Amino acid sequence: RRQGKEVTAGHSSGGNTLKDTLEWCFECGIRTVTVFAFSQENFSRPKKEVDFLMKLAEEKLLENLPELAKKTRIQFWGKLSLLPVTLQKAISKAVHASAHHKTLSLNICFAYTGTDEIVGALKTVVKGVSERKLAVDDITEELLSECMYSHGLPDPSIIIRTSGEIRLSDFMLWQSPRTSLVFVNDLWPEFSPLHLYYAILKYQYNLWKKSPPATAPVPVSDRGDRERVESFLEQIHEKEPGIF
Repeated sequence: RRQGKEVTAGHSSGGNTLKDTLEWCFECGIRTVTVFAFSQENFSRPKKEVDFLMKLAEEKLLENLPELAKKTRIQFWGKLSLLPVTLQKAISKAVHASAHHKTLSLNICFAYTGTDEIVGALKTVVKGVSERKLAVDDITEELLSECMYSHGLPDPSIIIRTSGEIRLSDFMLWQSPRTSLVFVNDLWPEFSPLHLYYAILKYQYNLWKKSPPATAPVPVSDRGDRERVESFLEQIHEKEPGIF
């Protein structure tokens, strides 16, 4: 809209930008990339636009899958049951085709909000307590982190927000208390290597200027029954890998 183009044209360009940005990230040694592709709030947009986005996501995923699946593990985070069946099938195909990779990770947030992710983790823990698989004393920050979509992955070092918005827009709220936030005025389709290099340099400068304070480990005795917690986590992580 800012450039006087159709909204659908911007969405199409954004898909190409993602492919390029992944290459830039991996070339810089960044091994985990998480993108916010579609918020649950986006379902309130005009139906024609939402339908276009669903079809575009399916087409771009299937188009880029052969190349991505060669070296990158693809995961999807969000309420995927809200998506069209054909898109759900494409997602399942992508996840299974890339599940064996361990070095590079692409996490795509679709039908997602950070608030919903936190609520979902809390419901999982409450259910575990109600079914006597967990005790109240087992509940820790570590346990909740293991119940998030991002379990097993490091918290993000950098979050980049484009379009001139100075807000996180409900993205990875749990995982970002110590994350370097970079706000870019340009639109996502205009994102370039210079934007990425600026974000990395800003992160490195902040790291040099002020090292994060050391955090004392929580004593094992305060973590509840570790064996019980690990048994519970094994059960909830047994669902289809990479699809949450």
